[in-house]
Amino acid sequence: MGKNDTGRDNDLWFLKELLNAARDEQIEVLTSTLSIAECAHAKGDVNDDVKSLFKRFLTSGRYVFLVQDSVLVAEKARDLRWAHGLCFGGADAIHLASAMELKCDEFLTWDQKIHAQATALNDLALSVRFPHDTHCLPDEYRQQQLIAETSTEVPKALPPAPESTVPIADPPVAKAENSKDGDK
Repeated sequence: MGKNDTGRDNDLWFLKELLNAARDEQIEVLTSTLSIAECAHAKGDVNDDVKSLFKRFLTSGRYVFLVQDSVLVAEKARDLRWAHGLCFGGADAIHLASAMELKCDEFLTWDQKIHAQATALNDLALSVRFPHDTHCLPDEYRQQQLIAETSTEVPKALPPAPESTVPIADPPVAKAENSKDGDK
């Protein structure tokens, strides 16, 4: 897969720990169903194993809950521009509206266009953050960072997701929405 910007290593550590916390049912991580289509933008060698990993990860319900698009979400996305004067592309607007519809505590992204309008989004009750600034990661997962910094042990990897391909249509209370649109 594509190479990561070395400046994002810390963010990637936080994303991994958020997913570990989600796996342990400590938090919920949500993303729009658009994320499935956005896998087509992955850089590098996207072989069948990588495709299978994306499919299992996004549709298993083990790490990430998928937010179904609806008329309400689409109208909320449209109204970001019409009612609030915020200009985003269609995909970004859907991701943001999905997070707003489910009252997510945070919207995690690297996308600078979204961060540039973070204050206005915060006024609409959506906190936009870089992954390393998350407030949703439970303390016990933050402690692992301190242990890893003082230990020579290799951090444990996420186990493979189950083979289920049924997305969750109506996830319960939202905790964090993640957008990878800044990776395009």
